[in-house]
Amino acid sequence: MTSFLIVIGIMAGIVIATFVNFVIVNNIEETQKVVMRILSYIVCILLSTSFLFFATLRKTVDDFLNKKISYIEKNINELLPGYDIMNAGIDVSDFSNMLIELQNIRKCI
Repeated sequence: MTSFLIVIGIMAGIVIATFVNFVIVNNIEETQKVVMRILSYIVCILLSTSFLFFATLRKTVDDFLNKKISYIEKNINELLPGYDIMNAGIDVSDFSNMLIELQNIRKCI
């Protein structure tokens, strides 16, 4: 799927560069036309591939996060078997005590 998106992006870049060449480059002097055409193709292809990179980046990050979340869930299940951490409650006083302990630990460091 990714290679298909890259090919489509490159083709879109070529189409955009061709359009730019016909509209803008035809109004430039003859000596600069060749350089401008080559540069327009290179820039449009680079832009299209970078857009595709960022489009596929979300899927890559989602997969990475899902793997890390499942790793953490697996470790919690190994450390605390049968403990439902999602429905576990915490008392506010316990939280306050933990904060005090953390501040004391930080002072010792």
